[in-house]
Amino acid sequence: MKKTRIQRSFKGLTAQEIDQIAEWLRHDTYDVVLARIRRPRAEGGFGLDISRSPLARLHGKTNIVQKINERLATGEQLT
Repeated sequence: MKKTRIQRSFKGLTAQEIDQIAEWLRHDTYDVVLARIRRPRAEGGFGLDISRSPLARLHGKTNIVQKINERLATGEQLT
């Protein structure tokens, strides 16, 4: 199985933690998610000082995957 490349900005996070960030992005703005990520782990964050750009890339990638999965679930052909 091919290992997925993790963005440098998220180095040190587990796949579950990255999935959690993607989930936050589905429900909140970039600014809200950035503030949450920057909090120390003891306060529910990840202690990362990152920019908005990695969040935008993660959000875009997860949206593409979600749309593909929705179409596969309905039996709709991909073009």
